[in-house]
Amino acid sequence: GEVKQGIRVSDASIILVPAKGGVAVGTEKSWAYAKEQGIAKLLFVSKMDEENANFFQVLDQLTNVFGKGVVAFQLPIIEGEKFVGFVDVLNMTAKKFDKDKLVDTAIPAGLNDRISGIKDAMNEAIAETSEELMEKFFGGEEFTAEEINKGLRLGIGDGSIVPVFCGSALNNQGIQQLMDAVIQ
Repeated sequence: GEVKQGIRVSDASIILVPAKGGVAVGTEKSWAYAKEQGIAKLLFVSKMDEENANFFQVLDQLTNVFGKGVVAFQLPIIEGEKFVGFVDVLNMTAKKFDKDKLVDTAIPAGLNDRISGIKDAMNEAIAETSEELMEKFFGGEEFTAEEINKGLRLGIGDGSIVPVFCGSALNNQGIQQLMDAVIQ
C-alpha cells in the first residue's frame, strides 16, 4: 500500500532487487505500479556484499521478466567472492572501493565479453528512441556522446530503457553513484 501511495506523487522510481533473491512478487508489483503511473524506472541490485550474491543471475532474471529494455549501466567487480567495485559501462571506466572513496582501476578482462553484449543492447535501445538514431544505428555509425545522452533521456523517460545499478547500502557502496545517476 505504501509503495502505491508513494508512487502517485513521484517523478521516477528506484526498484530494489536483492542480489541473492532476485525478482520477487514485490519487484513485479512495484514495476507494475510505476508503469501504471507512467514514471521512469531504475533498478538497483542491492546487498552485493552478501555471501552468494549473484548480480548476473539477477540481471538475467530482470531481462527475462521485464524485457530487453533492462540494461546494466554498472557491472560489479568481484574478487575473492567479495564485491570490491564496479565497471561503469556507459563511460567504460572501472572503480574500486577504498574505504569511503573510489579509486580508478583497470576493467577486469573477464568482464569484456559481458560489457560488449551490454553495450550492443544499450546502443540498440538508444537507437529505438528516434528515427534519426535508428538510421544511424543500422548504418553502422557510432553514436556521439550527445546522441547517447539524448537517447538515454528519451528512453528512460518513456520507460523503454531501464538502467540497472548495483551496490550495498549497508556498506555505502555504489549509493553515491546511484544518487548521481538519478540526478543525471
